[in-house]
Amino acid sequence: MDMKKTALSAGAVILGGALGAVSRLLLLEIAGQAVRELGARHIVLPLFPIDIVNITGCLAAGLIMGLALKNAQLKSLLVTGFLGAFTSFSAYVQSYAMVYVDGGSRLVSILFVSNALLCLMSCSIGLAIGNIIRERRGKRQKAADRGGRAAGGSAAGNTKEENS
Repeated sequence: MDMKKTALSAGAVILGGALGAVSRLLLLEIAGQAVRELGARHIVLPLFPIDIVNITGCLAAGLIMGLALKNAQLKSLLVTGFLGAFTSFSAYVQSYAMVYVDGGSRLVSILFVSNALLCLMSCSIGLAIGNIIRERRGKRQKAADRGGRAAGGSAAGNTKEENS
């Protein structure tokens, strides 16, 4: 185990977690105010802001996974730290539990399942977009590498795959 890399990843998680938790708080406040201004019923008020946070976070997680980041500290910062704190499952369940206790069991059942499906779809869409971006970036890099060699660049650093 490389203690230096582990310490860097732990620091990235701490920083990302702090930023994610504060971002969730701010987004919940903004979304909650918007829902209140729309005149939403009291029973629904805790649900939609946390749903927005989770769907957004799942889209971002899928995008990051699709990009296949190689830097462990960056993944720790963004996924484990930021998105882990931003989409906190306990905040999600707590919001639904409040509505359930207030007598909204049917509504909670429907929304809980639909939110899970929307989060799954958002993550899948993000993953697909990330894969597309990564593939296009790879194709551009290969084209740039070929262009550099064709313009008189050195081929000394070519791999076997490029030479065949």
